[in-house]
Amino acid sequence: MEKVKEIFTREVLIASIVVAFILCCVMVLLQVGVFPYFNARSEQKAMVAVTPLNGDSNENQHDAAQATPTQQIQPGVVARGNVVVVIGTGQNGLRMRSEPGMDASILFLANEDEYFNVIDGPVIKDNLIWWKIQSLSDAQKAGWSAQDYLASVE
Repeated sequence: MEKVKEIFTREVLIASIVVAFILCCVMVLLQVGVFPYFNARSEQKAMVAVTPLNGDSNENQHDAAQATPTQQIQPGVVARGNVVVVIGTGQNGLRMRSEPGMDASILFLANEDEYFNVIDGPVIKDNLIWWKIQSLSDAQKAGWSAQDYLASVE
């Protein structure tokens, strides 16, 4: 017990409290002065393109290096050139807009299970991925739609 009293003298305890106080002040200054300028939130979302690996891996690596995701037509992946079907609207239809974004004017409603060609996109806006699609049955029916209600068909 005597050794503990020798180590933890009054001066050591006061110095420890002062150092702890200084460290707390530094942390508060960092939180108030520096960290508010770092915004961890971003409106832009990442776009992920899944490329399945079939057959000879060397041959596929060569093809993947030359093509971009919008040039490849892959079943199950929405991309330019793919055919998509409207899903998940609960028979309410899908609002087709004049441009990407929730504020754009509505041109018409696409029906559930209606098929379209993907002709432009993707555009990221309002936390959604937007594609311009055109009806297979009527070329005049074209507009921008959110990817959440589209499924690529084979």
